[in-house]
Amino acid sequence: MSLFTWQTVFGQAIRVTLNHEHIIPDSLANIYLKYHQTTYYGTWSIRSTYGCDDNKGTSSLLPDTAIGDIVVSSDQRPKKLVWYIPANITADREDSTVCISVYYQNTMIAKSDVYRVRPSSLKKTKGLPDWEHKFFDAVKFYSGTKSESIAAHSKRKKIGIVGAGISGLFSGFLLDSAGFHNYEIIEASNRLGGRINTSYFGEPNEYPYQEMGAMRVPVAYSHQNRTMPSKDHRIVFQLAEELNKRNDMKHHVKFVEWIQNNENALYYKDGFRLDNGAIPTIRDVTQNTSLKLDLGEDGRQMDAITAHYMTDEWMGKLGTDIYEAYQESLTQGYDDWSEWSYARHYLRQSLNASALAALETDEAVIWDNMYVTFTMQSTQWKTIDRGFSRLPNAFAPLLGDKVRFNTKVSKLSFTTTEGGNDQIRLQWKSAPFDTVYQEETYDRVIIAAPFSVVRTWHLPKLSFTIGQAIKNLRFSQACKVALEFETRFWEHGDRPIFGGCSTTDMAIGRVCYPSYQLGAKGRGVMLASYKADDLAIRLGAMPEDEHIALVLENIVELHGQQAREQFSGNYRRYCGIKDPFTAASWAEPLPGQHSLYVPAFFQIEQGLVFVGEHTDIKHAWISAALDSALRGVVMILVEAGHVDDAKRLVHDWDISWIRV
Repeated sequence: MSLFTWQTVFGQAIRVTLNHEHIIPDSLANIYLKYHQTTYYGTWSIRSTYGCDDNKGTSSLLPDTAIGDIVVSSDQRPKKLVWYIPANITADREDSTVCISVYYQNTMIAKSDVYRVRPSSLKKTKGLPDWEHKFFDAVKFYSGTKSESIAAHSKRKKIGIVGAGISGLFSGFLLDSAGFHNYEIIEASNRLGGRINTSYFGEPNEYPYQEMGAMRVPVAYSHQNRTMPSKDHRIVFQLAEELNKRNDMKHHVKFVEWIQNNENALYYKDGFRLDNGAIPTIRDVTQNTSLKLDLGEDGRQMDAITAHYMTDEWMGKLGTDIYEAYQESLTQGYDDWSEWSYARHYLRQSLNASALAALETDEAVIWDNMYVTFTMQSTQWKTIDRGFSRLPNAFAPLLGDKVRFNTKVSKLSFTTTEGGNDQIRLQWKSAPFDTVYQEETYDRVIIAAPFSVVRTWHLPKLSFTIGQAIKNLRFSQACKVALEFETRFWEHGDRPIFGGCSTTDMAIGRVCYPSYQLGAKGRGVMLASYKADDLAIRLGAMPEDEHIALVLENIVELHGQQAREQFSGNYRRYCGIKDPFTAASWAEPLPGQHSLYVPAFFQIEQGLVFVGEHTDIKHAWISAALDSALRGVVMILVEAGHVDDAKRLVHDWDISWIRV
């Protein structure tokens, strides 16, 4: 902290300080006032003076620029102020110094030391006039809040967080670290984690288990013969490290290798088998491409479609800065096209080739396909030993009684207190047919629940774009079925499978094998079916016993009668569309929905802040939920005037895509 000189006028003593060594144009800063003697009460004007020095008098008005006014009384002495430092702070001036002055009735009563102005090091992204500087610009956000006072608000304001998924939990964690302790998390279910959901077939936190939600995190990818870190997922490991620092060993989160690819995994399409009756392995298909399903000229056109936008140059951009790559992709129209429309109408490919290109991606936009293609080409992956649920559960010792479980919000409204303060009312019922709602009011509310659920609430009038986002943002569906067997039979025989996933065109989709405790004795659990998109909706509509029977039948076709003989009868089934707390699996926006909705998430909607993977640009990944929480909490801090706290969060979490 740089300390400032004392200016004493008429017995007044005020200390003016900043937490920065230099002034950066077009940025935000906090000004700190410290009162040491009885002061004059009334309106004080805070001004910045350019080209100032300590030899100038203090009794006359210097050429300056108004920062804002504050009201000082015996019981109201603002200690922290917000200063927007203009972009043209040194324009048309040879000097590059500035100081802060405090005036009472046109008389200066305090003045800071002289500050040097340091030019901004931020670069503008070429060709992106609407996305200058960073992905989320908190400076632009603050200018749009139209705050009536430059004095920072109290950190005691009551904040509600709806949803104890990873974005809601992380939001609370960040608020706590910034000194906002008056918050609570309202969770509809009886557990933490949301779509992070480990199913244990024995004791909790023990083997065997299966991830029915998030199950892996990319660590590295290969580009131009170099292994590069997956930067956009680094925050997941940062969070685990921070939680481990605060928790005892019982709650530690430990990462282990996830085996994404295995040459012995099976490739089963169109019922094709080798001459000996065996199903080809990935190795077989790699070594003899004639074994792979031949899609003919349409298939070659399909490959050309992906190659058109998934270039080596784009791989480099996606790996360097995912948010900058996203911004550039908007200028290329990659949020405007679904893959089918792009292939058919832009590249003029055949109907069959266009349909093949969109076969696995449904109506997803080109941007989503680019990100998924890039991510799934990662060469190193991690998972959490003893289950991914250990990550959200690691918040439990730190939260205390902050979470209100089994509280299913179904109404949200705006209200005003007798004192004229705007608040948000959340309401819920204890039982569906109750006629009386329970309720709680908050000064700010972070909505961390997915819009697939929020759209069922009774909502007040919202801005048009936010209202449309809640109603229309598209979500994808997925179904998972895990089966338990007496042994890990897939790890035995002449083609043992240790981790990785088999690929099929049967109703089960992909089949994945555990990466933990390889070669272990005793019972084992297999992810016997992982299917997304349209078929997942149909599978979710099936009676559970029929669905499990279908999966087992497909696994028997894939692995032989030993699968039926060793099936223990234990299973887990999870379909997002059947989950009343999510009603979906992940967001998968339609063309134009990123461009339309994301800027709306950068505004506080009558006290509401929206976070969650659906408000980010890289859906279905934990890092998207965490990044959105950071953005949401920074919005709350900046709106409340606690700029330095926001800057500290951005620095501590090494966030390059937020500017404060």
